[in-house]
Amino acid sequence: MRENDGVTRRALLIGSQTYGLRGCNADVALMREVLAARDFEVDVRVDGDATRAGVLDGFEQLISGIRAGDAAVVYYSGHGGRVARPDFEERKAAGQSVHYQFVVPFDMEDSDQGDFRGLLSEELTVLQRRMTDAFRALGDVPNVTTILDCCHSGYLARDAEALRKSIDADTKAFRLRGLREHLAALGPQVELAGLATNPDAVRIVACQPEQSAFELPSQRGGRHGALTDAIATVLDGLGPAPVPWGVIGDLVRRRVRTLVPEQRPDVEGPGDRIVFSAESAPATSALPVAAIGHGGVNGIGIEAAALLGVAVGDEFDLIVPGQSDPIGSATVTSIEGGNALLHASSDAATAALAGQAVAVPRHISVPRVLVHLDVHGPGADALAASIGESTRLGVGTDPATALATVTAAPEGFEIHDRAGARWRTKAFADTPAGRNDLLGVLDSLAVGHRLLDLPPGEGASALGPVVTIEFGTVDGGQRHPLAPNGERLAAGAHVFLTIRNTGTEPLFVWVFDVGVSGRSSLLTNAAPSGTLLGAAGAEDDTTDLWGATGEPLFWPADVPTEAPVAGGDPARPETFVVLVADRRSDLSSLASGPGTARGTARSTLDAILAEARTGTREVAPSVAGEPSLRYRIDPVSFLLMPT
Repeated sequence: MRENDGVTRRALLIGSQTYGLRGCNADVALMREVLAARDFEVDVRVDGDATRAGVLDGFEQLISGIRAGDAAVVYYSGHGGRVARPDFEERKAAGQSVHYQFVVPFDMEDSDQGDFRGLLSEELTVLQRRMTDAFRALGDVPNVTTILDCCHSGYLARDAEALRKSIDADTKAFRLRGLREHLAALGPQVELAGLATNPDAVRIVACQPEQSAFELPSQRGGRHGALTDAIATVLDGLGPAPVPWGVIGDLVRRRVRTLVPEQRPDVEGPGDRIVFSAESAPATSALPVAAIGHGGVNGIGIEAAALLGVAVGDEFDLIVPGQSDPIGSATVTSIEGGNALLHASSDAATAALAGQAVAVPRHISVPRVLVHLDVHGPGADALAASIGESTRLGVGTDPATALATVTAAPEGFEIHDRAGARWRTKAFADTPAGRNDLLGVLDSLAVGHRLLDLPPGEGASALGPVVTIEFGTVDGGQRHPLAPNGERLAAGAHVFLTIRNTGTEPLFVWVFDVGVSGRSSLLTNAAPSGTLLGAAGAEDDTTDLWGATGEPLFWPADVPTEAPVAGGDPARPETFVVLVADRRSDLSSLASGPGTARGTARSTLDAILAEARTGTREVAPSVAGEPSLRYRIDPVSFLLMPT
């Protein structure tokens, strides 16, 4: 094995070229080149080596070889499936998974009643968790990346560009032979393990659960999956630059959607991780840029402008990842279909905007969140100057209207909320590093405040009451519904949150949490572009965030447990913000980023590899004009007590 600065990088590359696919082996060969250039030792499993047994053996070899400081990558290109369970109605009511989800090894056609050759999402979830646990056991931050160039097909129409291999009802039944018995043999604990989104693994997925991934002729020659081709192009262009996966995902999505507008890749998990590294990048305020097509108006812009607080006249610096200085700027010239269209300042900036630049706010119209500074001296002046440079924060003179007040402490500075309670247990040193940490906390508080202050959709952006939301506690396997606002809950209580579509059109849902820390996090973080809610009556018309067992509430260790005044109430507010829209958008920037408010996100639809996104790749569809994004916001608020 090759060593790079003492770090062994290894990758398992799987290509299952079955049911008419023609580019999977070429995808694997391309990824082998990309990873070899980054000093990865690769284990290639294609054709007869990509059977169920071969894939499982590859995972075992990868897991058993993990050592401190290593990096591990799993790449898959091939078919898969996402099929409603026969008893999905009962399972949906109980908050359980309603789909069989699997990837398709090379020998899946050989499945028999007692020998299912597919790989269920539950099995793959356990394998991935074993990988991250192996790093944890060594005291390492898990450096695990999974790339899935696939979709959930099995029933999709093909055209003359794709070789059809008789995926009809009889073939489908043959492929699934033995599936139920196989899952039952795995036992209930394996299924429960599949409900938890692994917070340690980065996942790059080719498309959303209801979408297809596409295989297209490539400028490299031959055919490649759109995702694979885009990842290779972006990584080659960035070279060794230390860029986080979230930014790479933005660049990959932009490239894929230029070719295939209806395929939407995503990065799930810790998107702040540096590519193929255990280190995280500093938080950034960069907004995702996308190709916009609406009513004959085409250009580059920012999706969901109203939700992200973007308006006409806002200015952005254009930054190419890996470069320190802006390559130019861009200004919002109009709002089309709910999206903000950008005009770059020069030809070079226009090219960068269409290529690999991201947009970092310079002057935006969103009102700044005010911070009162009850401190004096050179350190306080330096802090005020830093706040003045922020696009989110401003210095306020009245503590009653400020989100937070900074006061002096023996160790430096403290942060207090409007009630006088400390926001954090620690003080911040009056040093450049300490003030920078303090500014980071204030910035995360501003993001959380902005999320709580989001305006509802109005006029053409209004979305009616087309979902029902049920919130409550889980005790002894029984659910106890609670009021959506005003309840008092103690740390340790298990809660559930169920959102059901009651309308006739598919919708998409995001659930954020603004915790007692003031931080915000995206609880549905395995679907940053929105979790699908099928039309009422469909098997996927409901999402249940934490399954049948619920999620325990906790009090963050960095938040004080004492009351603002002696003998007072130590409870603090926490809010789940349920955002429902009629189309997908990347809203991950509404969250504070690393350091979640609630903790590990769970959902019956969020299992690692759960949306086994393999499948038929077809000819790219044409772009159609879009109406304004319609959305609604429903908060679920309660008071959390530390004990």
